[in-house]
Amino acid sequence: MASLVVSAIVAVVGAAVSAYGSYQSGKAQAAIANANAKEQERQAKNSLATLNAQSQMQSAEAEMNFKLRKSEADARKRNAEQLEAQTLQQDAINRANMQKRRQEFAAMQAEQRVALADSGVLEASGTPLDLLAETAAKIQQDADEQHLSHEQKRRTLFREADMERLGGELALQGATLDRNLGLTQAALTAFTGQAEYNADMRKAEITRLTGRAAKQAATYEAAGTLISSLGSTGMTYATS
Repeated sequence: MASLVVSAIVAVVGAAVSAYGSYQSGKAQAAIANANAKEQERQAKNSLATLNAQSQMQSAEAEMNFKLRKSEADARKRNAEQLEAQTLQQDAINRANMQKRRQEFAAMQAEQRVALADSGVLEASGTPLDLLAETAAKIQQDADEQHLSHEQKRRTLFREADMERLGGELALQGATLDRNLGLTQAALTAFTGQAEYNADMRKAEITRLTGRAAKQAATYEAAGTLISSLGSTGMTYATS
């Protein structure tokens, strides 16, 4: 009888030790799972912070580049306006110079006529008429050449102004497009960071829940071991 009691006690103690081992194993698994979950959460936060910082840098870079290129575009627009103003100012100067030149030539023609009249030669025929006609032709040729030269310069300056203005408009359009693309990329980076953060946090939660499930399973296993051992011992003792 005493030997049966001792055997029963030994069996119960063994079962208790086994149950305690199972419980401690489950507890250890839960602790490891919690530690892993915390590390996953830490990495998720660091990754989110990194991507948010990258997004902010992309956004700031896009805005800065836009401001620089817009400044260049504005400078080209101002340059075009200055060229046009310079051209209009030169037009006024050219008109004044040509008027002065016509007056000078008219005075020279008058001097020719006076000289011819003083010499007693008639202007209406012969060499004097040819001389006056040649002088008038030269004056007209000079006026035509001056007008052509001024017009070419005028058109060249206006064309240059148009090119400057067009270049400024295209630069601004390109800058706007680049800024929009940069801001879109920044928003995409931020969205990706948030999505990855949410996924990593869910993964950490699953890791933690997995550890909790392992702990509960070990607890149930330990309880089952004790109950089974106690039941077997009781049946053995009752049979004896």
